[in-house]
Amino acid sequence: MGSETHFLVRSAISLPIRATQLAPFPNSYYDEILGLWVDADSRIPLIYDPNRPRPKTKKEDVETGEDQKGT
Repeated sequence: MGSETHFLVRSAISLPIRATQLAPFPNSYYDEILGLWVDADSRIPLIYDPNRPRPKTKKEDVETGEDQKGT
């Protein structure tokens, strides 16, 4: 058996890695252990903040293999 590359790997399209990290919510960070966005000051998950910014579009959604909305 040869060491040929699988046809899906050969035909896959590679996208460039973004130089900057998107920060969809001001003054917040994505906590990978909790799996959600957290306010940097209060350390409370943004989902509990009724005044949090709402997602506007999926255009900037980056597929990472994990559900990190806006990353």
